[in-house]
Amino acid sequence: MYRVDMSSSRRRGSSSIFFTIFHTMSPELLETTFALLRLSLDAESLDSFLNRIKEHPLSKEDWAAIYDFCKKQTIIGVVLVGVNKLPEDLRPPREILDHWICQGFYIHQQNIKMNAMCAKVTKMFADRGLRSVILKGQANARLYPDPFSRQCGDIDILVEGGKKNVIRHLKEMGLMEGADITPHHVEIDKKFFDGISVEVHFNAVLSLPIGKGRRLQNFLAKNAFSHIRGDNTEPFYEPTILFALMMQMSHIRRHFIGEAIGLRQIVDYYMLLKSSSAEIISESCENVKKFGLTSMSGALMWCLEIIFSLEKDRLLSVPNEKWGSRLIRAIVDGGNFGRYNGKKEANLAKYWLLNRKNALEKMKFDARESFGAEFSYWIKFLRNTPKRIKQRKISFRR
Repeated sequence: MYRVDMSSSRRRGSSSIFFTIFHTMSPELLETTFALLRLSLDAESLDSFLNRIKEHPLSKEDWAAIYDFCKKQTIIGVVLVGVNKLPEDLRPPREILDHWICQGFYIHQQNIKMNAMCAKVTKMFADRGLRSVILKGQANARLYPDPFSRQCGDIDILVEGGKKNVIRHLKEMGLMEGADITPHHVEIDKKFFDGISVEVHFNAVLSLPIGKGRRLQNFLAKNAFSHIRGDNTEPFYEPTILFALMMQMSHIRRHFIGEAIGLRQIVDYYMLLKSSSAEIISESCENVKKFGLTSMSGALMWCLEIIFSLEKDRLLSVPNEKWGSRLIRAIVDGGNFGRYNGKKEANLAKYWLLNRKNALEKMKFDARESFGAEFSYWIKFLRNTPKRIKQRKISFRR
């Protein structure tokens, strides 16, 4: 566990930090938005939040901006938990609140559907004698104060047996039609699962399998199905917190090195740390160093300290302001996984060049993984070029 002095950042004031990062909201409103997120996750008291908005009352325009931010970051359902804690006279205007509540209800229903589908997919593999665990998404949702508030993504399920064995079973199950095989999972066509995207993983993460990257993959392979935690309400399984901390940090690193990452994934990581025992934190601190995750951990811990006021005894490494501020900027510039990045539509060629420049810059952050990500990009780009020429589509995307 790391006990570090963040007073230098605090002396400058988080407002100044946010002001240099965000451009669409005032520093005060951004801090209020993050405070509301903390309230939703039981990380800030109601009295503390009420004192904050007494100093900076929220207008209709402010609430609209907060809602828009949460929508882009896919945390509408989570933040609604905090909104519902507020006195009626301090809640958003009726037209905004009604829409917010409708979205929250939809997210709740989607979680019920996704949990049932996770159970169905788990049983499909269990019937064939294969163990499996649900990664990220629905497994993380169980850690939230309201497990039905987290906005759903796709279903990531890790199945034992390795690539050849997993693909063989998928063929026998008749699920390979229209499937897309990647270096660490098979993406099944949505038509098989009622429109839900299911990724069947044979490797937990996509990481360059040399040196510390190999150590990480070996650790995840060894611990994927050990001490599986289940839930009586939905018959599917999730890996241990110790496994999830390393696996999801590697996942965040991959997206940060690539195009973008979303705030929802940062919230997930906060919930993992919040659910960790002192022993898990201590072991994870050592794992971060053993598995070459120090740079990513430094950036992530800085974000978590700034946004969530993460306790010092839960930090996995010394926070790194340089890369942490870049991580927050990447989150806000594009919303969830860069989907709202206006640069994409503005000039595709320029956007592609900026991404290649970004790849070079990230070499300073993590040379091994940045090289691996860029190498993978060019392999997939060249592999898909004949198909794009045939379809008369020009695209620089993967």
